[in-house]
Amino acid sequence: MAARFARMTDILTRSIFRAIIAAEFADMQRFLDVLNFMEKLKIIDSARQ
Repeated sequence: MAARFARMTDILTRSIFRAIIAAEFADMQRFLDVLNFMEKLKIIDSARQ
C-alpha cells in the first residue's frame, strides 16, 4: 500500500511540477532542472532530498 502511495505521489508531483514549469519555461527537460527551479521558487525545501 505504501509503495502505491509513493508511486502515485511521484507521478502526480512530476505532472504538477512539469505543468508549472511548462507555463514558465518550456525548455526544461530534465527533472533535476525542474526540482532546482522549484527550489528557487521556494516551492520545495531542497532538490537534494
